[in-house]
Amino acid sequence: MHLRSDCKHTFGETVFILHRRRLILALPILFLLATSTSAYAQTPFAWWAYNARFGFYIEQESAFYAIPQSQWVYRSSALAGCHWELDDMQQITGNGGSLDPGGTSVYTACIIADDPKYGIWGFNYGITLSAPSPALVATISLPGFTHRLTAVKSGNNNWTYTGCASGPIYTSSSPDIVNLPNTNGGSGVPTRVTLSVSNPTKFTVHNISSSAFIADGDYQANGGEWDWFGGANYCRGPFIANGTTSPVFYADAQP
Repeated sequence: MHLRSDCKHTFGETVFILHRRRLILALPILFLLATSTSAYAQTPFAWWAYNARFGFYIEQESAFYAIPQSQWVYRSSALAGCHWELDDMQQITGNGGSLDPGGTSVYTACIIADDPKYGIWGFNYGITLSAPSPALVATISLPGFTHRLTAVKSGNNNWTYTGCASGPIYTSSSPDIVNLPNTNGGSGVPTRVTLSVSNPTKFTVHNISSSAFIADGDYQANGGEWDWFGGANYCRGPFIANGTTSPVFYADAQP
C-alpha cells in the first residue's frame, strides 16, 4: 500500500484546500461588512433632551415677586416638566442617525401658554438640522399650526434646515384660558409643541444630526438674555397669538 506524505496532495485536494483557505480569510471581512452595515442601518435618528431648567415659582404670574410670597403662583406636581415659568428652557439634540423611507422622528413637549398679564412671555422653539438631503420635512407644530423649515445647501452634499416659531399667547379674555389646580391661582392654556423630521423619499437618509431648544423669549442659548426685539443673531419666526399667526409680533430665537 502506497503511503502519501502530508505535504503532498492531489490536484483536486489542492484546489479544495486553496478555496477553503480563501473562504476562511474572507469570513472576517464578510462578518465586518455585515455587522457594520447592520449597525449603520439600525441606528434611527432620534431627539432627546440633555439640558433642562424648570422654575418652581412662576415669576410672570406672580407680578415678578412684587406681591407677598403667599400670593406667588407655583408649579404643581402635575405640571412638572411643562414649560411655563419665563426662565424655563430645554436643549435637545439629535444623534446623527438615519431615517428609512417613510420614517419620522418626533419630540413633543408640554407647554403652558401664558395669559400675558405682565407682557408677552410666549416661548421660542428653534431647530437646526443637518442632512445629506434637501428632501426631509422638518417642522415645528402647535395645535392648528405647523411651520416647515427650508433646506439650504451648506456644503458638498449637505443641507441645513434652520427655523423657529414663537408663542402661543392668549389675551386675558380668551375662553381657552383655564385655572390650573394646585398652583395658588395660576392660569393658562395647557398645550403641546412638536418638533418633527420625516423622510418622504424612497431612500434611507443617513447622517442626520440636529440641535433644538425650547426657551422663553428672553433666553439665549449661550447663557445671556435678550428681549423680544433685541439681539444681533435671531430668526423672525411666526408668532402664534390666540391660536392664529400674528402679523404684528415677531420673537427673537436662535437655533
